[in-house]
Amino acid sequence: MSPESRRRMDKIRLRVGLGSLMPSAVKAKPVATGKATFTLSNDLPGELSSNGPRHDNDHEDIDDIQILPTAQEINSTRLEYLPLNNAKNSHLAGLPALLDRQFRLLREDAIGGLRDAVRRETS
Repeated sequence: MSPESRRRMDKIRLRVGLGSLMPSAVKAKPVATGKATFTLSNDLPGELSSNGPRHDNDHEDIDDIQILPTAQEINSTRLEYLPLNNAKNSHLAGLPALLDRQFRLLREDAIGGLRDAVRRETS
């Protein structure tokens, strides 16, 4: 620390009385840590959900889902089921899981804004 910096720090310590709480500029040694991980929990669609279906258009089979949102879907207070990027968390496996994931994400991109706008206007 330069003499001018020390002088200013001493002045701050005298005026505020917090100088002892300020950390020194000593370079800390790096600490070896493991890789950070976190887990996202995701409720499944339709009847597979732990709380039951979110609304009348919440189905586990994408063939049963209407493209446009229903009135119950618009008024639902629960978040939509959106699959995670990790296929291990899917309720399906293989190609059906890929198609399910792509359909649900594309549908949300296409009508999610419309659904949310109607929800805001009607509430």
